[in-house]
Amino acid sequence: MKIYDYGVTGDKRPYLLMEYLEGLPMDEFVKERWLGLGEKCHILTQIARALQVIHQNGIIHRDIKPANIHIDEHLHTTLMDFGIARLHQSPTSSSSSNYLWGTPAYLAPETLEKDVQPTPVSDLFSFGVIAYELLIGKRPFAGESIAEVTRNIQTIDPPWPCELHSGFPVELDRIIRCLLQKDPARRAVDLEEVIQTLRKLTRRLTHR
Repeated sequence: MKIYDYGVTGDKRPYLLMEYLEGLPMDEFVKERWLGLGEKCHILTQIARALQVIHQNGIIHRDIKPANIHIDEHLHTTLMDFGIARLHQSPTSSSSSNYLWGTPAYLAPETLEKDVQPTPVSDLFSFGVIAYELLIGKRPFAGESIAEVTRNIQTIDPPWPCELHSGFPVELDRIIRCLLQKDPARRAVDLEEVIQTLRKLTRRLTHR
């Protein structure tokens, strides 16, 4: 999203003049429009690219979820709401380190532990959750309460796409499995490889 101007008003209030975005948040968009698998790969490619850019600039988003992803009628996709984003390895107060930042259903398992700070691979887990939800039509970790959802995030694996749908692209299933690894070290995928794989799938499935 472009920022055209910023400053302080005459009554001392800060402002940003930003690009106006057409379209809807992803959770609303998918209810309004049917998307083919290739179109979904196209959307995921753009989200992966956005994550690649912010991580290369030392930023962790910390609240990646469908409501923070904006899609227009041409499937142009924008990652939004950096309200709780932080610089990687920036100092954090002890009080904020005990606070659960983000939206529970999309949080990485390590960030649910006390005194564990999010890292770029925490964003990757959140990306994996929204990718699964977009591709399969439901969240990978369900529950009747927030406590049950977060417990499932930490302890169980979801049914994988290839187990749910015969003919589901193996390379796409592999990406989802990597992104949803419980161990952050095993989740540290190369986003450039993810982007290139998603682009190939987009071309193959939609002739984009």
